Amino acid sequence: MQAFWAEVGEALRSGTPPQTPSPVGQGVPLPAARLRTLLADTPRKLTADRGPA
Repeated sequence: MQAFWAEVGEALRSGTPPQTPSPVGQGVPLPAARLRTLLADTPRKLTADRGPA
């Protein structure tokens, strides 16, 4: 979880998604799109980490 927030913070500071190669011909990737993807995945990851109750 700490790594997730570090990646989000880095994306906000740099204005570009970390560890994401830019596809040829697309131009600069949008950091907002990357952040939405990260945030959308968070609840699933947290639920998966809990395991059976």
